[in-house]
Amino acid sequence: YRYDIGLDLLMWGSDTPHSISTYPNSREILSELFEDVPEAERHQVLVGNVCKFFDLDPDKELTPTP
Repeated sequence: YRYDIGLDLLMWGSDTPHSISTYPNSREILSELFEDVPEAERHQVLVGNVCKFFDLDPDKELTPTP
């Protein structure tokens, strides 16, 4: 449905630490979910739209997690 909704309106989010979440296997699940999605669209949904919405720099180094 990504074309019906519009790629500019989609972003992936995690619902951890709930017991029914996919963590710590989220990356494997995302690989399955996005298996047939072109790389540019995958990047837009997983990175681009999130950075645009939250005004984040996707090239900035991440801070360490405490």
